Amino acid sequence: MTIFVLVVALGLLGGAPTGDTLPASLKDEHNPGKRSEMAIELADKSLDQAREYYRTGDVARAEAELDQVGTLADECYQSAQEAHKSKYWKKAEQKIAALSRKVHSVSESLGYEQRDKAEQLGARLDAIHDKLLAGVMSK
Repeated sequence: MTIFVLVVALGLLGGAPTGDTLPASLKDEHNPGKRSEMAIELADKSLDQAREYYRTGDVARAEAELDQVGTLADECYQSAQEAHKSKYWKKAEQKIAALSRKVHSVSESLGYEQRDKAEQLGARLDAIHDKLLAGVMSK
């Protein structure tokens, strides 16, 4: 019972993302290269949705979408690692870099009090990009 309560509390407090937060279509994809590409496409769509939520003033939903972007970016990186092919590393590196630029653009368009979540996501994407770039250079 105590473990269950701890797991639920971590989920509510924004602990480590679980596989349950990934869309079913992404979980069902067995090819890691395709899963990497799907994850980044879904992340891009989630970012567009977050931008729309910010525009309409729904900050809570926008921040939830930003969390989803981060989870999908992590999945993109992990899937690229599983693929063991340099073409997926390069594609993921390029797409994450573009996504990072979009996140920084969203962050700059927000008011000062709303930027924190977007800036954290930007830093997270930059770290993922650095890992992918190092992987591309080593392949």
